[in-house]
Amino acid sequence: MEFLTFDALQHHLLALFKAGEFEAVRELAAEQTVSFPEQVHILAYWQITAAARQMDYPAAMQQIRRLLERGFWYGESVLTLSPSLQPLQELPEFISLVEASRALRAHAEKDIFPLLVLRQPGRGQKGSAPAPLMLALHTNGGTVQDSLSFWKPAASEGWIAAAPQSTQAVWKGAYVWDDRFTATGDVQRHYQSLVSQYAIDPRRVVLAGHSLGGETAMWLALSEQIPALGFIAFGPAGPLVDDPEQFQDLLFEAAKLRLRGYVIFGEEDENIPQENIRKLVDLLNATGTPTGLESVPHAGHDYDPVYDESMQRALEFIFPGGGRG
Repeated sequence: MEFLTFDALQHHLLALFKAGEFEAVRELAAEQTVSFPEQVHILAYWQITAAARQMDYPAAMQQIRRLLERGFWYGESVLTLSPSLQPLQELPEFISLVEASRALRAHAEKDIFPLLVLRQPGRGQKGSAPAPLMLALHTNGGTVQDSLSFWKPAASEGWIAAAPQSTQAVWKGAYVWDDRFTATGDVQRHYQSLVSQYAIDPRRVVLAGHSLGGETAMWLALSEQIPALGFIAFGPAGPLVDDPEQFQDLLFEAAKLRLRGYVIFGEEDENIPQENIRKLVDLLNATGTPTGLESVPHAGHDYDPVYDESMQRALEFIFPGGGRG
């Protein structure tokens, strides 16, 4: 069986898993590692959970051990909270594997910069003219580098574009914004650090993000967790987009903040509910938060150079006449 995309394979594996076809899941996931070598860790996880469901605990643990030997690790929550792996939690060998994975993560994260700052040379130095600040959140399930290209146009225009790395690890190379409480603490700490290190113009602070990072940026601005004047979201996804009306109270309260926002998505982006995004933007405008919406032809979910002009239009919308740094 051939799969044109990894998403198609994922959907098929999920259907088999839900149907209880665990042996088929194991066989297909193992077979497809040749076609999708960059997704070996995800395919291995399918094999691990399917083996656990079959009560083949030795095979599940052997699969984890092989990954650890290759330097790959899973986030502790993945190994300890997965329903499929609950029967393994008290096994000494599994406990040892969790500890080994935790140690690998700790070692690997010594080399990860928790915050990347893009700015023009000398821009925003203490003692110089204050610079506008963009706090930009990466895509869900990725790293800060995965979304960096989205923020470069702002840095080129004189903004300090600061991209924090989420601390919520799923596995090596996959960090998420799923827990809003943790995300809020992460971003607030980085904001305070930036204010102490650079000359920041408090009248021009914007939150931006991609995918769930985009929705998280919106939520942080709308809930006044960060003193931003606006938000920019590329291909936003998450609970706010999934059910906009559930957050009406938040949106009505946010109108008092006099925020302005801008939402951008690619016409060919199949990873997001486009109609829900339109509903959310309509609701934002109706409740008093002026929000622009831009659908970009021929663009998908990931970065495309055509998004550079969208970023410039977003900054002009939020700060009319003052979008440039």
